Amino acid sequence: FGKVEIKADDVVLTTQGKTTIDEIKVHEDLSGITIKTEKGTTVKELVLESVVEVDNAKGTVEKISGDKADESELAYEVEEKAPVSGGGGGDYDSGPSKTKVSAISVVGVPVVGETLSVETTPGGAAATGAYQWLISDKADGSYAEIEGATEDTYTPVAGDKGKYIKVKVTGKGNYRGTVTSDPVQVVTAYISTATPKAEVVGTVGWTRFAGTVKVGDNAEGVKAYYIFEITEGTLVEGSVPQFFNYTNDNKGDWLPFGVEEIGENDHAKYRFGPPNGFALDDGKLPVKGQTEFQVNIEENITGKAYLVNTEEEIISNIVETTIAANPMPHAILSQVEEINQQVPGEEGYTRFAGTVQVADGAEGVNAYYVFEIIKGSLAEESVPQYWDYEAEKWKNFAKVEDKEGVYRFGSHGGFPLSQELPYNGQTEFQAEFDGNITVKAYLVKAGQENEEVISNVLTLTLKADTELTEQLRALAAISADLEVEISGVADTKYGKVKKVVEDNAKVLGLAIGAESAYGKLDDNRKLAAIKDLYANKPEGGYSVEGLVETFDSIVIVRTATQESFALANGDLEDLEYIQVLLTAYEKATHEKHGRHDDFKLIETLKTDVQNLADRYEALSEDAKEAVITKIKELKGEGFTRSRSTLEALKTALDEYGIAPAFSVALGGNAVVVTAEDNKVDVGELNLPNGFDSLVKTLLSEVSGDNGNGKTLYATGVTLKVDTESERNVRVVVSEPPTGVTYYMYDTEKSQFIDTQVWGPSTGFPVNDEAYKTGVTTPVFFTLENDAEELAFTIKLVGVGDDSIVYGKETLIVTIPAVEGEGEGD
Repeated sequence: FGKVEIKADDVVLTTQGKTTIDEIKVHEDLSGITIKTEKGTTVKELVLESVVEVDNAKGTVEKISGDKADESELAYEVEEKAPVSGGGGGDYDSGPSKTKVSAISVVGVPVVGETLSVETTPGGAAATGAYQWLISDKADGSYAEIEGATEDTYTPVAGDKGKYIKVKVTGKGNYRGTVTSDPVQVVTAYISTATPKAEVVGTVGWTRFAGTVKVGDNAEGVKAYYIFEITEGTLVEGSVPQFFNYTNDNKGDWLPFGVEEIGENDHAKYRFGPPNGFALDDGKLPVKGQTEFQVNIEENITGKAYLVNTEEEIISNIVETTIAANPMPHAILSQVEEINQQVPGEEGYTRFAGTVQVADGAEGVNAYYVFEIIKGSLAEESVPQYWDYEAEKWKNFAKVEDKEGVYRFGSHGGFPLSQELPYNGQTEFQAEFDGNITVKAYLVKAGQENEEVISNVLTLTLKADTELTEQLRALAAISADLEVEISGVADTKYGKVKKVVEDNAKVLGLAIGAESAYGKLDDNRKLAAIKDLYANKPEGGYSVEGLVETFDSIVIVRTATQESFALANGDLEDLEYIQVLLTAYEKATHEKHGRHDDFKLIETLKTDVQNLADRYEALSEDAKEAVITKIKELKGEGFTRSRSTLEALKTALDEYGIAPAFSVALGGNAVVVTAEDNKVDVGELNLPNGFDSLVKTLLSEVSGDNGNGKTLYATGVTLKVDTESERNVRVVVSEPPTGVTYYMYDTEKSQFIDTQVWGPSTGFPVNDEAYKTGVTTPVFFTLENDAEELAFTIKLVGVGDDSIVYGKETLIVTIPAVEGEGEGD
């Protein structure tokens, strides 16, 4: 056959026997089409412009194309890509063949508020698929589309609780076919299994397992019990499951489940939780986080775990799990990456460390610690060593007779496992060897002819590293002097420590060469750096990395103090010497800086110096110049100490460094002053008690019958300062424009007079808390012209020297129209 075309709805096309068809084309906008190609048939190209159900026997369709190929269902995939048709086969683009989407699943925790995602097979279909999330009251019920849920993620809402959700995907692009996931139920809480925490040890002979509970957003007020039901197998007689009750960090006690019921074949159901259940929303274990469990079993058991509420309704998923018997040994050995660097090593040895966690029930058992070298060898005549903290020295392992490469330590009767060290803490080891060695480490029970292994067997591959040992020897040499209390002693003691540091610098990686930052410090600052090294010694002493980091940080700050000191003693024009310090303080990682009898926190220094810099920056340019001039005066022939440069800045700021801020009362508008019923009206300007009569007198003088007939205006200036000062200052209005006369209050004459100065001629100290919130003075003025606004400048100046300006601000005041002006000719 050549070309077969389908142009009507509800057509079923079936091929039979050994038939070859060049092309089957299904036209657009059709429905109910089914094509069956039986074994022996060959369809060279299947063109689908409508969605079709294709029941194709394997290998019967060579190529597939068309706009709806990716949405149609095929029994078998068509792997070969179809070329673009150029004629004879129609005027359509047959395109490449599509890969069928074969599976989809919901990924995530199905609780309210947690986002679910999808996983498709093949995985690439997830990026291009068209999605629809579905919901039903029953797992096998009728599913409805969730409105708007057409992305590859979905977050269950409160109304979804208890219902079942699944997702449907239709392949697009290079993928075809439609598949639907299995349903998941939206639950109040979701249980899953977990790997037991290594930090929590169990009871000897018991098997550990663990689980987590994820709680949904709708769990407020819900209380629950944790149920563990054994469906196959039994516990050791008389035992019940146990959960770990934390008391502190990874410390706590194993507590038993309650026995709920014993069923047939000794199967049992157990629960834990307080009498009224535990609150799901309180954020505590076992609800939010991981809970540790253990059971006493001799063979595998199968069980299921779930949560029930106080009405005994299951409110979580049900986790079925098989627990394989894995008895807890007497102790668990672990390797430790970070050795205790306060323990010095011996020349030529390689350091390593380990811990032993002792299980509950191991009390009364004595053990030996065994090293068995299974690859490589130690240096001739050497044995492994362990650090005895009580004796503060290295002690040898003993060679085990008739066992090559096997060593052990422990007193004649072994160590009791209840002893804190070395079994419930970190033990330091060292060995002398070249290249690499592989070691087995384990504990054996003491007092037995055939020593029983009572711990896990830890296999370690150790690489010879004598460099670290040499660093630790250098560190120990420095630490020995830093351990001695040297506060308040002469610099000769620091000088000794300085020599030890410099002698061991190369081994430790400290940069002290002539071209290094440390090398460029003067001798006093080098000594000061050593004092800082002492002051910043951490509790427990330095590690190699800690010493290098602290040393480098100290040198950064000491270099800055040297540079800052030089700048302050040079041609001082600004506060660059202060910025140098601030930059260094920002980089510093150590905490303390100073002399042996007066160390200060870097953070405090940074805050103090930044405050000084901020005070300076808030000043007017004139005030800044006055501050710099004062620092130069205090410098004299030169500062002798770095701290003197900061003290000089503080003194100058205290004297000249008031940072004022002016604002205009009445919103920048002046008001016309009037008097009525013996009461003066100055708008919103609040006059102090007793000022009303003074203003009335002024009004009479300038605009009354006995005055010159001028209009009296009023506004107000508010003085605010950031820093209080005992130094006297004056508030001055600058030279007024032509035709403007100011009237300010004169404290000495107790009246408003023609003056530009606020307050007494001797000034006043800005040392009252009121100036922090603002003190307002009225300013009265008259005009000779018809100006609509007035600009004038307020200055805060020094008494007896108007050239010292602490701050200034230009104010623009709008002049109100006077009644009757501008009316008629």
